[in-house]
Formats: sequence, C-alpha cells, structure tokens
Amino acid sequence: LLDTLSALDGEQLEVALKAYVSKQQEKWRNQIGEEEYLELKLVEINSIKSETIPNGQAEPFSLLFQSTDQRVFEQNTFLMKSDSTDDIFLFLVPIGANEQGTQYEAIFT
Repeated sequence: LLDTLSALDGEQLEVALKAYVSKQQEKWRNQIGEEEYLELKLVEINSIKSETIPNGQAEPFSLLFQSTDQRVFEQNTFLMKSDSTDDIFLFLVPIGANEQGTQYEAIFT
C-alpha cells in the first residue's frame, strides 16, 4: 500500500486515501504484549498539506486510530494486525483521549 501511495500526486493521493479509509473502518489489533492486543479502529486519513514538498515527492499523510481502551500507551512501534491486510509495523503516538477511549496517530512523510 505505501509503495503504491508514494507514486501518487497530492490530489490522487487524497482520493486513494479516502477510498482506503472507507473500506478500512474495521478493527485492527495492536500487539501490546506477548499475548495481549489492543483493538483499534482506523477512523481518519488526513493529507498533510505543505508548501515545501518538492515536485514528484509524495504528499505526507496521517492515519488516526481510535481505541476503546482508556489506557494510554507511550509512543512506540507496534505490530498491527488486520483481517484484510498484511501485518504492518507502525510508529504510533498517543494524541489524546476522548469519550470513546484513546486516539493514536501514525504519520507518513
């Protein structure tokens, strides 16, 4: 997925990311221990607009995940699992809590 996205220009990237998030509203499992997983839902994909992106370089974007767990885990690289995609390691940063739980963000530049 990331290789494909990096080949798109800004407008194409935004369309592709919105299509991706619309089908990825499923649960992801974030491995937080040897046998323990935190369930996360991919809730948003955001394009990060910047005037300093050189021509031909992919536009940065972020993935926003929502947990129903009230615990907040420190930023770290986590193994993410999903039923419909391959396992992937993502560097997640907790960005705050809301009434549903904790939100985590991964940024791709």
